[in-house]
Amino acid sequence: MQEQSAFLTVREAAGLAGVGPAVVYRLVREGVIRAKRIGRKCIRIHRESFLEWLMSG
Repeated sequence: MQEQSAFLTVREAAGLAGVGPAVVYRLVREGVIRAKRIGRKCIRIHRESFLEWLMSG
């Protein structure tokens, strides 16, 4: 069994939510979803924060 990471990529988050990556980026910019910037263009979304948002909506 594979261990789950504490973070999601933008593509993984978009797939779980059934939306495009642009929507996920917008939610991160607005502060709705917590994320961590790892590089110039690479961000990781906190899985717990994202799943809480997904369940509330």
